[in-house]
Amino acid sequence: METSVVFTKRDVNTCSEKAMKGGWKSAIFIIFVEFGERFAYYGVSGNLITYLTVVLKQPLSTAAKNVNLWHGVSAIFPILGGFLADSFFGRFNTIVFSSLTYLLVILSN
Repeated sequence: METSVVFTKRDVNTCSEKAMKGGWKSAIFIIFVEFGERFAYYGVSGNLITYLTVVLKQPLSTAAKNVNLWHGVSAIFPILGGFLADSFFGRFNTIVFSSLTYLLVILSN
């Protein structure tokens, strides 16, 4: 027995209108946030060893350990953010919250 579903033009338009979320406005926001985040990450990353050894007077081995720790934590936090976004807050709320937190931390220094 074959079953077929026929959509009228009205049904198709109604379904597609409900499915439209985000779009280019959200994509452009995410692109700019990622660009800013990468720009800040590599800016800090390039100067961190110099800052730790010259300004904070850490020994080179301790500064290298701290830089490696910072790189590791920076790499693992997206997994935590993905878990929180998928489980509790939603992806866009998580992106906005983490972006604002990141911006406040950068501006406070």
